[in-house]
Amino acid sequence: MALSLFIKLAPLQRSCVILKDVLGYSLIEISELLDTSVSAIKAALHRGRTRLRELADSTAEDRIPLTIEAGEAELLANYIDRFNARDFDALRAMLADDVRLDLIGWAKGRGPTQVGNYYHRYSQMFNWRFTKGFVEDRPAILVFDTDHPSIQPTRFLHPHRMGRRSNRSYS
Repeated sequence: MALSLFIKLAPLQRSCVILKDVLGYSLIEISELLDTSVSAIKAALHRGRTRLRELADSTAEDRIPLTIEAGEAELLANYIDRFNARDFDALRAMLADDVRLDLIGWAKGRGPTQVGNYYHRYSQMFNWRFTKGFVEDRPAILVFDTDHPSIQPTRFLHPHRMGRRSNRSYS
């Protein structure tokens, strides 16, 4: 469920749902942390969970599912295949002139040279495996850590459309 839905809950409801359902705290522990009764925690959990379901249902109805065009799907699949094959020269060759890299709060790059140079970091990540997927109804590259197998990806990359030629960036 998107974090944006949790933000819409009342503070006590949000705290209770996150502490119980996300972090696994007991009702007694939550009661001690929030300095309130177990009965109040139970009520806030019930109201918060109900509200989250309502928000999730309304959000799902309001969203227009994004689809991926055949050309984009092929480009995304090729990118993933080249990454998993550790063929970073082929990945560099795929980069367009207006490509950009934005690792939020860490690094930025523009153009094939700057972004292509970043692949040396990826070449050191032997435990990463990419697959195609969707994050909040948008095409994404899901990153899995082969050292710590899980159903959930450890991170994701979003390809973004760039300009009329539909060039991509990954961030």
